[in-house]
Order: sequence, then C-alpha cells, then structure tokens
Amino acid sequence: MEKPNPFIERGLKNAGGYGNTSSMSVTGTAVKTFILLAILVISASITWNGGGSMGLLIGASIGAAIVAVVTSFTPTLSPITAPIYAILEGMLLGSFTGIVSRQYSGAVLAAVLLTVAVAISMLLIYRQRGLSNRLRNTIVIATMGVSVIYLLSFVLSLFGIYMPFIYGSGITGIVFSIAIAALAAFNLLVDYDYVLRMTYSGAPKYMEWYGGFGILVTLVWLFLRILRLVMIFMDNRDN
Repeated sequence: MEKPNPFIERGLKNAGGYGNTSSMSVTGTAVKTFILLAILVISASITWNGGGSMGLLIGASIGAAIVAVVTSFTPTLSPITAPIYAILEGMLLGSFTGIVSRQYSGAVLAAVLLTVAVAISMLLIYRQRGLSNRLRNTIVIATMGVSVIYLLSFVLSLFGIYMPFIYGSGITGIVFSIAIAALAAFNLLVDYDYVLRMTYSGAPKYMEWYGGFGILVTLVWLFLRILRLVMIFMDNRDN
C-alpha cells in the first residue's frame, strides 16, 4: 500500500468527492507553496528582529502543532489553516534561530542555503527519475520508524533517561543526524509525487493549499535537521 507524507495522506482520506470544475493543479500547488514559504519567512523575520523569546517559542510550537492536527483532519480548512500554520511556524523558527544565532554565528544562513539546495536537487531528481513503489514504501517505513524512536525518546526523557545518539555531537550523533536529514530530503520526493498524483486524480482546488502545507512541513523538518548538523560541526570545529 503506497502512503505519502502523513499530512497529505490524511488529506487524501478526508478530501471528500473530487470535482471537475475547479480541480487541483501542479502550478497552483507550487504557487500556494511559495505563498506559504513567503508567509513563514516574513513571520520568522519579524520575530527575529523583535528578539523572540523562549515563551514565544513554546507558545508558537504548541499553536503550530494544534493547527497542523486540525489541518490534517480537515483539509477543507487548509486555505485558512495552512497560512496560520505558516505564521506560527515562522514565529517558532524566528525565535529558535534567533537563539541559535547568538551562539552559532552563520549557522542559520548556512542551513537555509543548504535546505534550498537540497529541495531543488530533490525536485530535479524526481523530475528525472520519478519515484518507484519500493523506494516510496522504504521512505514511509523509515519515517514511521524514526517517529517511534522520537516518541520513545520523549517518554524516556520524562524519567530522566536520554538517548545520546539523538542529541549527542559525537560520531554516533553525527551519523544519526545525517541519516535523519537524508530521510527528510527523501520525504520531499514522496511529497512531490503525491501532489502530482492528487492532481491527476482530479482533487479539489483547496487541496493545493493542503499539498503546499505538506511540503512546508517537510521543508521545516529538513531545515531543522540540517541546522542541527551545522551546529554539531561547529561544535566539533571549535573543540
């Protein structure tokens, strides 16, 4: 059974009947994705310039998580909730990167440039090679496995037990971070593929916002993993 990004998959299940008069298009999805990215960047920039705070970071994180869940279960609301998610995620990233930049000069810019380069590269790879069923299923299974690891890590942390390979900056931590960043990048292939599939199936117009939302979620994940890697390399360089 082929499965996409969990947010896009949820939308496919809850999209309802497909209409022919106003259907989703690849171009429309690309436009919506860029709009969401622009909203996120503007929100992050305003938060960054405002100084941000740990309280804002936590509040934006909770808000973004709630909106993401609402969007995943009610894709018809995505024209409204996707921009709201982008605003909240921008506030989160603006606060977090503001904190990071004080200790790791240049790390945020490097992570942004690398994220853009990876996203474009994965799009070119998809256009040239497409996505096989075997690779798609492998990516989905690996993503589910990582989700279980992070959930287990969170539960164990409540009892004061931590997994060093997740948060460490040693060889194991570097290898794990590279693997997760690579997995995030490959998830973009799945996102691109399902946007195309939804378009071919005649999905309703509002699913363009939903497709853009799914891609945005993956891009944020990729950016955070790359930023983590840059921070690790800077730590090791200075030691």
